Amino acid sequence: MGMTTQQLGFNTASLAGMSIQEAVETGRRIGVGSLELLGFDGQRHSQGTLAGFWFDRLSDRERAQLRASVADFRHRSIHAPFLDVPLFTVNPEVKALAIKQMQESVRAAAYLGAQTVTVHTSIKRGFAVEEYWDEMLDTYRQLGDDAQDRGVWVGVENLNLPDNADDYVRLIREIDHPNVGATVDTGHVIHFAPRELIGTAEGVARYNDILQDLTVRLADKIVHIHLHDVRASDWRDHCEVGTGIIDFAPFFQIVAASGYDRAICLELEEPDKLGALERSVSRAKDFLPSPA
Repeated sequence: MGMTTQQLGFNTASLAGMSIQEAVETGRRIGVGSLELLGFDGQRHSQGTLAGFWFDRLSDRERAQLRASVADFRHRSIHAPFLDVPLFTVNPEVKALAIKQMQESVRAAAYLGAQTVTVHTSIKRGFAVEEYWDEMLDTYRQLGDDAQDRGVWVGVENLNLPDNADDYVRLIREIDHPNVGATVDTGHVIHFAPRELIGTAEGVARYNDILQDLTVRLADKIVHIHLHDVRASDWRDHCEVGTGIIDFAPFFQIVAASGYDRAICLELEEPDKLGALERSVSRAKDFLPSPA
């Protein structure tokens, strides 16, 4: 089965200021087939407070209500906590808590019938990446074991560590776990592209080359996709699709050729929250066939 528009959806962070119930109902109203929930609560970005949940703090009734509310979305996913929970630190108690919170997101995903949990890397302050490379491999394999036991996949997002595409590809490949792959984020290639080229035609070309090359090299390991555009003037990410520098057509062609059949979730941070989301869904649908 090829890619279809039912894979399109959004991370509820796109609708800052809404409750989780309001965000879910909005997704149902606009007719998307995928939904990514935040496995944490109370965080903010520039457009307001983000609604999510702490799975271990929900009552059995609240868990059941949440599961029922998202059951009709074809693809469901969880974004694990990433602020204030460094997976890589010299403090063993902090690391243990961070791993526990990642595992709670895996538990939540299994309970909600979600396929994937997206996690971030973190900087181990005072250390070069190579000094804790093996620790990263071991940590993600540990999370992968837990995910495998629950029928869930972990996606390590391309963010700011490693700080280049080659090492990110190397990290995903060397983790070498059947239930750990890549969450490819179209806007976070800003962390891999040369910043001195911002605002130039060369920068736009280079950005898209990196995105496409990264996607080709990891085509068989992609377990989740975050979709957003990047503003031309300053490379601000989390922008409405079609308003920035990303050439989405070849990206979608590569993903489609890989046989990818999971969620493609918009992750926006726009003042016109609902309008930006609806326009982004509409534009992204142009790259995908409607379901039969």
